[in-house]
Amino acid sequence: SGEVLVTGGLKIDTTEASSTFIASGTISHAIQQAKAKPGSLMIVDGSRSEMIMSMLFAMQSLNIPPIAGILMCKTAVSRMDPEMINIMNGIMNIGTPVVC
Repeated sequence: SGEVLVTGGLKIDTTEASSTFIASGTISHAIQQAKAKPGSLMIVDGSRSEMIMSMLFAMQSLNIPPIAGILMCKTAVSRMDPEMINIMNGIMNIGTPVVC
């Protein structure tokens, strides 16, 4: 039906992705991809809440270059883990847009 911004609205209008990568393996591999492709859009299955939360946490580090955002596929906000939404809504200043 369309894209829904889950969090990170402060940067959604000003962020442009330079490339993309698919986060389908381990969290460590996704962080390596983020380091290799700064400014990229991470595409991840919406059921991988551990990947999404880990990448949002990694984006708080000054040692990891920022990504443009996270695109969750194969999910809808209504089917997301309510605890994950609650945690994301409680984190102040998430600068990474998360869209599904």
